[in-house]
Amino acid sequence: MMLSFEERKKRLKESVVSCLESTGDYSRDKIIKETRRFSEAFFPDSSEDQERAIQIVTEELFDTTFSEKSPFIIAEDDDSRNLPPIDRSEFFSRYCAYLQQDGSMAKAIDSIDAVTEKIVTKLADPKSKSERIRGLVVADVQSGKTANYIGLIAKAFDIGYRSVIVLSGIHNNLRKQTQERIDAGIIGSTQRGSIGNAEPIGVGLLPAGKENLSVFSFTTAWGDVHNHSVPSTSKLSDGSRSILVTKKNIQSLTSVLKICDSGQIAYPLLLIDDEADNASINVGRNPEDVSRINGLIRKILSHDSFPVNSYVGYTATPFANVLVNANVDDEVYGEDIFPKDFIILMRSSEEYFGANKVFSGEDDKYLCRSHLEEILPQKHSKDFILPNKLTDCIKDAICHFLINVAIESASDKPKHRSMMVNVSRFVQVQEQISRRLKNYLDGLVDEIRSAVNEASSLQDFLQQDESDEQYLRRLVSLWQREFISDQESFDLLELLRLFTKENARNPIKIVVINGDSPDELTYEDDALVNVIAIGGDALSRGLTLEGLVTSYFARNSRSYDTLMQMCRWFGYRASYEHRCRIWLPAESQGWYEYITRVVAELYDEIENLVQRGIRPRDLALKIRKHPDRLIITSVNKQKSSKDYFDSLDVSCKLFETLSFIEDHDTQYENESAFIRLINDIEQDISLNNRDLRDSTRRRTTGAARTSNTTGRIYQNVPVERILAFLNDYRNENNYSPKTQTNLLSSAIRKMNLVGEALYWRVLIASGKGGQVVLSNSSIEPIFDLNGIKWTLRSPGTDSGGGILLSGDNRRLSGRGIGAVGLEQSKYEEIRKDYSGGNNPPDSLFIRHFTEPVLVLFPLKFKNPINGLAVEEAQYIGWTIMFPPTNVTVESHYVVNSSLPNDVEDQVDEN
Repeated sequence: MMLSFEERKKRLKESVVSCLESTGDYSRDKIIKETRRFSEAFFPDSSEDQERAIQIVTEELFDTTFSEKSPFIIAEDDDSRNLPPIDRSEFFSRYCAYLQQDGSMAKAIDSIDAVTEKIVTKLADPKSKSERIRGLVVADVQSGKTANYIGLIAKAFDIGYRSVIVLSGIHNNLRKQTQERIDAGIIGSTQRGSIGNAEPIGVGLLPAGKENLSVFSFTTAWGDVHNHSVPSTSKLSDGSRSILVTKKNIQSLTSVLKICDSGQIAYPLLLIDDEADNASINVGRNPEDVSRINGLIRKILSHDSFPVNSYVGYTATPFANVLVNANVDDEVYGEDIFPKDFIILMRSSEEYFGANKVFSGEDDKYLCRSHLEEILPQKHSKDFILPNKLTDCIKDAICHFLINVAIESASDKPKHRSMMVNVSRFVQVQEQISRRLKNYLDGLVDEIRSAVNEASSLQDFLQQDESDEQYLRRLVSLWQREFISDQESFDLLELLRLFTKENARNPIKIVVINGDSPDELTYEDDALVNVIAIGGDALSRGLTLEGLVTSYFARNSRSYDTLMQMCRWFGYRASYEHRCRIWLPAESQGWYEYITRVVAELYDEIENLVQRGIRPRDLALKIRKHPDRLIITSVNKQKSSKDYFDSLDVSCKLFETLSFIEDHDTQYENESAFIRLINDIEQDISLNNRDLRDSTRRRTTGAARTSNTTGRIYQNVPVERILAFLNDYRNENNYSPKTQTNLLSSAIRKMNLVGEALYWRVLIASGKGGQVVLSNSSIEPIFDLNGIKWTLRSPGTDSGGGILLSGDNRRLSGRGIGAVGLEQSKYEEIRKDYSGGNNPPDSLFIRHFTEPVLVLFPLKFKNPINGLAVEEAQYIGWTIMFPPTNVTVESHYVVNSSLPNDVEDQVDEN
């Protein structure tokens, strides 16, 4: 449907404003340039309307007073709106002053300010009577998401939000770490015992301002919401604020909901969902099921106490979030958490030590190979017993960490240093790893202590290495191999002498991080921590390992999101980045390189969405699929997904229509396409016969017709006839995405450019039904179909909603269809050479094709009750088989099935 001038002008303005926001350039020249650029998309058919729209939009934007940051926000029912002015007031100014005291964070203040400014303008208006906003912030792993959303909390309080709920992962270590940072950055005090026993920290140690900045906290670092007793009669006084930091588990969220029921939390409410793709997603098995944690989160957001609320998810792996069903709005649970209103991308600076550096495929200097499978298979049970030894690679990793600790000991102000070991999700296996690492580390430290003070050179040092483990030789070898750039600045023996003194006072700790272990991972400002952290899932989400220099990883996860979240080695490590090393299996390195490209592509998709002024609810983002073993996210998080292809690799492949639209118009169009194709081929044959009689017009090739028991075969059919048929045919794309005619046509044209697929073999297949009589189309055929019988298929059990599927095995043709593309002698030769029986697979035949084949099926479906053909419903199906080619490449994606795949889909619906 063609949109009106006003609607197109409105969308033009939205796109220009969004582009200005993303670039930060609001000059007159920029406004004119971007308005003209976007206008070409919205007014392609009328230069007069285009010029009129450009004039109106530019004048409207010129009349707006633009500040350093745009006051515009694209809203659902209005061109733009201004939320309450945001002026770095008390909460955020105080937070910035606190960050300024930390040298490593001071340089991030401007970035935090800019990103949170963009987010806070998109929140629900705190002065509104009723508004609910759903958004998502996407940032790299360990790139400063927590610091960012603490800044967002501060600004939300500044513009009038009264309550904040932070969902901080599923593990208590992460919840505690988050609470401590919010205590320091927002509340200004920490609770050492029961609520009310507060000790000033962070912003609470800064000079007090004029404003009352008190915030009541329902939680403390030592206790989640269900660990505290808050009187049910207590309510927030007018103007006061509250915050709550809790885990995403049933017990905690049920407690939160009870507090909501009691009226103790005031609106407007900001709910921040950290690690928003973990636990928050509805993983109910059936479409109508709601998993308990997802249901509790939605009940909080739809609670009558919060007519004005904003949900902002934070994640580094948004795959599951963008695949949430966007159309769900349940009477009990309310709408789902699809980020319908905005997605904001936090790009990391060049200083970020992330996937683009580590897994670029160009430089492997940060990567070392792990071979832990020598003692611990990737697939193992919780009761697996490790042999009483370690592999050489993990011994190397321990030596690497010790040298890093030694280098830091030489600093005037040494910082925390951490090593991560993530090799199993099972607690008992983690405990065994811990004991073996401790034994090796103790032996290594003892050998260093015994040898270093007596040695005057590395040679002397090595001569004292008489242990079976050869501790000192391994240590020196690793120093010479992995610390080349440090060797001019440091003497290894001096470093080791410093280390032995420091380690005597503050030994390296080994902690096991899981739900059963009493160990805690705590970094204090006034106490240096050197720690080896061993764990599984608890180390894979959100938890920050400060000064992480050594990572040993060997997990067998197959999903993009889980693998990326395990990369705790990412982060800002500018001063020691060159010393960071990651041990991982060779297969994992290949996976990470692939996922890095997928994430970069998705980030570009998100940026494109923003720059075009398109809301997340109006266009599905594409996520590239892995060609082999990896999956995007768990199956239960992909219930609202479908396959999407940008291009196809057709080499030696078979493509066939698997689903059919039941409406009569589609049957008419497809039968007409069939008749036009055969009419054109028959006319080519007639012309070719005339040419053969006239030597002055003779052609070297021409269509020819033969018949046999399988049907009627046409040879030397020019590609133009095939392309015209595909152009006219209406394919059902949802269940049969690989037969999208535009994708196949594109592949065929690529082959044509190199002289391939110029001539085709076409078969009209004959089945086992009655004589074919075409009755849907009004086009008169110039051919007869004598001897051609209907192909009969049973409808698949998933048929419905106006769609018929070709059987439960999703095949249209039968095995052996590949023989159609071969001469009889070649067919017999292949069968004779095949050692697997008398019926070779079609793929074996297709490899020997020299031309592509189109098989046409006049088709009827059987009545599932009596097995007889449904006479009144006639369909045309087809199979295409391609010979070998090197010019086509498949681009296979997954998209959200509840959203349009293209802006044109959205426009048509409107």
